[in-house]
Amino acid sequence: ANARFVESHAEQCSKALRQLASAQLLVLDKREEVQREEDELAMGRFISRIHQVLLIEARSMEELSPVLDAFLPKYREMARAIRATMHRLPVHNVSADSDGLLASLQEVHGSLGSLVGALGEHVPSLVELANVFSALHEAVEAEIGELKRTAALVWAARALEREEASLRVHLWSLQRAEDAFA
Repeated sequence: ANARFVESHAEQCSKALRQLASAQLLVLDKREEVQREEDELAMGRFISRIHQVLLIEARSMEELSPVLDAFLPKYREMARAIRATMHRLPVHNVSADSDGLLASLQEVHGSLGSLVGALGEHVPSLVELANVFSALHEAVEAEIGELKRTAALVWAARALEREEASLRVHLWSLQRAEDAFA
């Protein structure tokens, strides 16, 4: 009778442990599914933020285009002024007379000065514009790099959260099994 009781109790414990394991697996599956959905949502938010940043940058570039278009005729006029005085450079064979070259360069400089004076505003040099665009490009690249590093950290944190949840469920199941046998 005693052996039957122990056998019956062992069967009940085994059945309870199978049900518990089944329930734990179901809980783990649901948690993984929820975690996947949360990860997809986080990635969607991240992509949305990147999209917003790119839209802002695109708008700023659109605003810059008319400004650059306004400078185009001014640069063409300067190029014409330089071409108009270029034929006056005192070049003999492949060398230039240094005094004549200096006088010609001063004349070109004076022409450009009068052109800028006639325009009545500061005309930024191509070097200044190139520096501005280079700085903008570097800032955008740095921001993209930072966003990629942040995304990698978010994914790593999510993986650690899933592992922790799995370990907690496993620990809980072990404690429940221990309690059942105690």
